[in-house]
Amino acid sequence: MRIFTILFILIIPMSLSGQNDTIIYYSGLGRSVGPDSNALFYQKITKETRKKYLSTTFARQDEKWVMMYETNIKKETDSSITIISKSQLNQKITRFFHKTKRGYFIRDYAGSVLVQEGFSKLIFPVIKFGHWREFDHSTGNLKTVEEYSENQLITNRYWINDSEYIDDVFYLADKVAEFNGGDTALVNFITEHARYPKYAYNKNITGTVIVRLIVMKDGTVRGIELSKKINRFLDLEALRVIKSLPDTWNPGEIENKKVNMIIAVPIDFQTSKN
Repeated sequence: MRIFTILFILIIPMSLSGQNDTIIYYSGLGRSVGPDSNALFYQKITKETRKKYLSTTFARQDEKWVMMYETNIKKETDSSITIISKSQLNQKITRFFHKTKRGYFIRDYAGSVLVQEGFSKLIFPVIKFGHWREFDHSTGNLKTVEEYSENQLITNRYWINDSEYIDDVFYLADKVAEFNGGDTALVNFITEHARYPKYAYNKNITGTVIVRLIVMKDGTVRGIELSKKINRFLDLEALRVIKSLPDTWNPGEIENKKVNMIIAVPIDFQTSKN
């Protein structure tokens, strides 16, 4: 069995208005910035045909730009596009939009479920401003109510279940929340404690389960939930292992202040049969 983990970078669903190749730079907190700044991410949108575009996202690592993931965009109508992410989440989103005085009002759907809506300066990629709402992809229930400035999250309310919420849960930070001992210690713990469910092993069921959690300011963990499901047995085992982790996390920081931060831990289940 091979199990790995990464700190999950927020995948921002990637404006098409007849544009050709475009590059947009972002700070570590998601704010759109100029090319001469100390940007930590950038997004290149390449026009492939009259209706098709490719978005490639890069991150700065050790003073080099490293490609992180790609997204395909297709213009469907004058008011809609389709977005297909090539990331681990492998999401397909249909985006509807209409022009406003300051930009566009966006509504994204996964199938028939509304997953987010709000104001953006562009159709693709979104440069969020003002009020946004996000919904659970599987249930359609309200997940967050957020306020943005130049694509940087300022404040939000994040529901961890139907009746409980946490204020100010950030996706990006100057200092990312991490398990005490770093990724190595986290991988070692998961490798030692995870057990391949017998039924899934015998049926050669494999894949990567992604578990999302919130590291609180005090280093404790709340809101553990599945972000990507594979199979009931693998999903339950991934949840069990993450819930058994000790509360020895180092919280995220923004401008030297501890903050609540959401991260995602992928757990890869592979058998020797593959």
